[in-house]
Amino acid sequence: VVSKFDTKLWNGRWYITAGQNQLFDIFPCQVHFFTETAPGKFFGKLNWRIEEPDGEFFTRDAIQRFVQDPKNPAHLVNHDNEYLHYEDDWYIVDYAEDNNKEGV
Repeated sequence: VVSKFDTKLWNGRWYITAGQNQLFDIFPCQVHFFTETAPGKFFGKLNWRIEEPDGEFFTRDAIQRFVQDPKNPAHLVNHDNEYLHYEDDWYIVDYAEDNNKEGV
């Protein structure tokens, strides 16, 4: 995981193209919108589609609140959800900013 991460980089639209969890991360057309509300804190509006057996799509969305782990900036935490009572832990394994000098 990365040693530092500025959560303001989340601001805007992000497309999810691959994930690790087949129950949640591998849906066609995932797009998330993030807004940093303070350093280390942000909201995400997550949108995804589930393909039904008849080929139609069922669209879902959720709003999640994340906080950055102060001891591990690569760890983004979404706990204490009233709806569905789930916990999300996201880890930043690597990133590069737009127009970065590494050219990534």
